[in-house]
Amino acid sequence: MAKEITLKINGTENTFQSTKDGYFCLDEIWEDFDLKASQHPTEWLAEIGNRPIELGDVFDLSEFDSGIWANKKLTLMYAGWVDVEFFMAVLETFSALTRGDTEKASQLAANHT
Repeated sequence: MAKEITLKINGTENTFQSTKDGYFCLDEIWEDFDLKASQHPTEWLAEIGNRPIELGDVFDLSEFDSGIWANKKLTLMYAGWVDVEFFMAVLETFSALTRGDTEKASQLAANHT
């Protein structure tokens, strides 16, 4: 079943659809947010290493012109890599949840994803 994710990066909000298996195209995110070449998903993978690929959380199909695909967790990780404000919002939301402040966590998440 396809999933949906809404991301707010660099002040712009876009919604993306996953494959039926729950993978999001990071190249689509990169293009839709008009990110720099240095923020391309291949640059991100080069920086973090191949572990996500080895674990099956990311699929690099760029050699077939199909892009890089990631599950929701790694899509959020990529979004945090390209936008520090997004990353900080994820950390603040997590902190609110661990304090049991679910209302604050919901507000924070609504403002950034």
